[in-house]
Amino acid sequence: MTLLSTLTLEFSVVAITETWLQDSPLGVNIDGYNFVYKNHPVRSGGGVGLDISDNLDCRIRTDIFADENEVTESLFIGIIRPHERNVIVGIIYRSPNQNVKNFVTRMNNVLGETSRDNKTCYLIKGFDLNLLSNENHNTTGHS
Repeated sequence: MTLLSTLTLEFSVVAITETWLQDSPLGVNIDGYNFVYKNHPVRSGGGVGLDISDNLDCRIRTDIFADENEVTESLFIGIIRPHERNVIVGIIYRSPNQNVKNFVTRMNNVLGETSRDNKTCYLIKGFDLNLLSNENHNTTGHS
């Protein structure tokens, strides 16, 4: 039994950051969901994944990405809904202590890419930005 199975609310997509997967997603699969993931491109650790309800028709969107070595990792899917507007779901993870200006620039590019599709878009994020410490944290307060 998983924690999700104890909830009365059913999720269409569950996002995971810091998957730390190498080559196999064993142990990550949730009953009723299909797991897609992307490892960190240059080092161990990191990684992002999406558990997608197996009743959804979806495709990985390789044309949309926020990846930038050591700054961000991302994974985007398109959910095809035959009689409704299609949906884009993306997970974006910003590694801690990385350049905030580069991250914001990359995020602006991603928002431009997704808005051109004229689809409903959900961005799930793990930004590792403490906006409450902007007075004593130069990177957050001045970038």
